[in-house]
Amino acid sequence: MPLLCECRVKHVTTRLWEYIFNHVIFTDDKWVVSSQQPPTHQPGELRRVDLVVEKMDSSATTVGTLLCLEAKRANASPSDIQELEYQAFTAACVYYVETGIKHVWTMTCVGSSARLWIFSERSTYLIPFILAGQDLAERSKYLEIYTHGREIADGLEYIRSPGRLRENCST
Repeated sequence: MPLLCECRVKHVTTRLWEYIFNHVIFTDDKWVVSSQQPPTHQPGELRRVDLVVEKMDSSATTVGTLLCLEAKRANASPSDIQELEYQAFTAACVYYVETGIKHVWTMTCVGSSARLWIFSERSTYLIPFILAGQDLAERSKYLEIYTHGREIADGLEYIRSPGRLRENCST
């Protein structure tokens, strides 16, 4: 069953995941899900990340990034997927350089398929979290939401739980 015209256009892919984030995963008021956000809070930042999930503190004055998402259309080529993963990596790198936070969660999406990653200051690239394995830019390592939605949701629930790379939630 294709979702949203099979997400053949990138903005449809971003819209799908933004909807899922806002209405299924990050529904509490403490979460802010925004599209086309800079990976840093520096004035004049030109780079944009497709979706950013941030957590507000109890006073609603401090916002910290929890997850950066980069997306491509469903019919992305292998080179598009390689570029997608590199975009997620560079967004995490920029965020790490600005904040000093040693671990950053990222998610890459190809249409309605997704993969979750961890960036660590000690690694040379993204570390696969869901679906684990060392294969990079490999479409078969992306989980389709309509067949593996529970696994994707479980991974996102794990990320948003208190104490999971907790330092991500403070800037």
